[in-house]
Amino acid sequence: MKTTGLFVWGVTLLALLLGLFAGPAHAQAEKPKRTILLILDGLASGAIDRIPLPHLRKLKNEGCYYEEVHLPLPDHPEKSSTYPWSCSLPNPALMSGTVFIGQDGIKEHLIQHQFENATTAFVVNDRAYADVAGGFDIYLNLREEFEDIFRDAMVFDKTKAVIKSDDPAFLRVHLQGPGSSGHRSNEAENLEQPWYHDIWHPESPYIKQMRQADRLTADFINWMEEEGYMDETVLLIMGDHGQAHIGGHPPYRPESNKTELLILGKGVKAGARYEYAEIIDIAPTIAYLHALPPPRYATGRVLKEAFAGGPDAPPASRDIETLNGLLLEADYLEKSGKALPAAFQGILDISTWHTVVSPPDLGRFTDRQRALIEQD
Repeated sequence: MKTTGLFVWGVTLLALLLGLFAGPAHAQAEKPKRTILLILDGLASGAIDRIPLPHLRKLKNEGCYYEEVHLPLPDHPEKSSTYPWSCSLPNPALMSGTVFIGQDGIKEHLIQHQFENATTAFVVNDRAYADVAGGFDIYLNLREEFEDIFRDAMVFDKTKAVIKSDDPAFLRVHLQGPGSSGHRSNEAENLEQPWYHDIWHPESPYIKQMRQADRLTADFINWMEEEGYMDETVLLIMGDHGQAHIGGHPPYRPESNKTELLILGKGVKAGARYEYAEIIDIAPTIAYLHALPPPRYATGRVLKEAFAGGPDAPPASRDIETLNGLLLEADYLEKSGKALPAAFQGILDISTWHTVVSPPDLGRFTDRQRALIEQD
C-alpha cells in the first residue's frame, strides 16, 4: 500500500509540473508595461497600400494586421440631451466597447476608467473629443495652444514629453490632420480643384496629410525604440472612422464605415493577417493586455488571435457589418419612398438602441432590425 501511495503521489506531482510548464492552450498574452492607441483620423481601409504609406506598409510585416475594422455608421449628430457626445458615433463605441452608447453612466465606464491604479493620457489636436476624454489623468487638447489642426507633428512632440515625464500605462494619441484634410475634398469651395470629390487624387490634401502621418508615425516608433520603450509596449494604429472617396465620412457611404488596424509590439504575432474586426473589440483588448476587466458595458471581444498563445483565427460572426448593411438598406428604401416600420431604429436613434433589447445584445439587436426591415 505504501508503494502504491508513493506512485500515485509521484504521478500527481508530475502532472502538476507538466501543467505548470505547459500552461493553458491559449494563455494570457504577456502583459506590456504600456499600451498606446494611435488614431490616424479618417484612415480608410486599404489606404496603407493604396496611397501607399511605405512606413506603415513595412510595419504590417512586423506586426498583426486587420484589413477591415467595422464601426457604427460615422454620423456626427449635434451634441444634445439625447446625444451627449461631442464627437462622431464611432468614438464613444471605441472607448466603451459597445454600440449601445446611450446607457446610464456610460461616460464613467470607458476604457481609461479601468486603469484605477495607473496613469493614463490623451493627446489630440482637436476639441471634438472632450466627451470621451473624461477619466484620463492627463488630457492635452492642443487646439488650446494653436488653431492649425494640421500640425500633427505637435501631437507627437507632446506625446514624447508625456511619456518621458509620466510614462502612462494607457495612452490615446489622436492625429486630426488626415481626417480634416479628407473633408476638404468634399467642400464646395474646392469645386475647381482636381481633387474635389476624389481623396485618392495624387495632389489631394488627404494623400499629403496621410503621407505626413506615415512619416511622423515611423519617427515616433524609432524614438520609442531608441529610448527603450518599445520592448514593453503594444501599439495599436487605426482610424476612428474611414473616409469616403468623395471626402469626409458621410455615414451612408460604405467606405466611411470601416478602417484598418495594425498592432505592433510586445507579444504580438509577427506577420499575422486577418480580414475582420470591430471597433468595439479595441477596449476589451486593451483591458485584456493589462489583466483588467473590460469596461462595464463592453460587448466586444478580445482580439486574442493577434497575440502569441492566441487562437489561429477569429470567430466568424460579423455583427456590426451585418447591422450596417441593414442600416444602409433602410436608408435606400426610405430614399426610394418606402416607409419603414416605426419601431425600426436608425443610426440617429443610437442613444436608445439599448432600450429595445434587454440586456443589450448586438446579435439580438441585429436580428430585430432585420425582422423589421423585412416586413411587407
